[in-house]
Amino acid sequence: MIDHQKIYDTFINPYGKELAAEVIDMFILQFNEQFFNDLRKDVWERNYLHLEPNAHDLKGVIGMFGDPLTTTISKKFLGMVQDNTGLQLNETFDELEHHSMLLIAELKIIRQDLTS
Repeated sequence: MIDHQKIYDTFINPYGKELAAEVIDMFILQFNEQFFNDLRKDVWERNYLHLEPNAHDLKGVIGMFGDPLTTTISKKFLGMVQDNTGLQLNETFDELEHHSMLLIAELKIIRQDLTS
């Protein structure tokens, strides 16, 4: 669940609704289904070289939106990648992907509200 006050304080209040909508659009475009498909492939192949920068980027962006559960999962996933910990990496990725999709769905609603 997104902290709506954090979005207001971070994006809308200082920069306006238009910029907030653009930031949400960038997140949705960058972390799309193809991104998660590519990430899943890297998880299955244990390609830590590709996983680390993508996991780091995803964690950082998720943290901006104030979703504590997804942020916690993304930090756990990044830690596993950085430590080359294969144990439960697939399960943690599945959980991260699921909650990221919920985050994107919620962001789409917020974005719609910003532009209506």
